[in-house]
Amino acid sequence: MGILDYILLPQYVWVAYGGINGLTENKVSCLIGHNVIIISDMSENAVSIILNKIPLLISLGINVKIWDMTEGKTDEQLRLV
Repeated sequence: MGILDYILLPQYVWVAYGGINGLTENKVSCLIGHNVIIISDMSENAVSIILNKIPLLISLGINVKIWDMTEGKTDEQLRLV
């Protein structure tokens, strides 16, 4: 991720967010007005936490989407892959 993502999808801001507890209102204020893709950790729990934060981010004026690489699989299913 990073430079390659920016080359392929330059309309988005790419940010390492510091894990599932890193997206605090204080830390994301610099993203207001930007298009942001969040790539969560590959776990059911991490995706759930990010999905729960999306309404807050949108209410702050951040156009945010999640890139869910779990594709709806449970943690158990992901371990088998």
